[in-house]
Amino acid sequence: MTSERQAPANNPLIRISKSRSELVWPDGSRRTFRTPAIEQAQKTLNLVMSVPKLGPRASPEQIQNRADDIFEARTQLGHAVRSFVSSNQGDLHSFSYQSL
Repeated sequence: MTSERQAPANNPLIRISKSRSELVWPDGSRRTFRTPAIEQAQKTLNLVMSVPKLGPRASPEQIQNRADDIFEARTQLGHAVRSFVSSNQGDLHSFSYQSL
């Protein structure tokens, strides 16, 4: 699961995948970063996604519960990323000079 959008000004894109989070600047440089909230949300999402797919005999309630679990885990990850961004007032450029 990786999503990308155009980075505003000189700020980096935030790329979130199953195993890592990184900032990617327009010039192509990258910096891996970790925050406890994002790591926990990634673990939760990975756990939810590792549950075997439901078979053809699954009830509508089971299907809806699985969809709800996935939606909730993705929402938590989104909130963790937004919290990270807002804690820096949207200026992530300073992270290119920090050891994360």
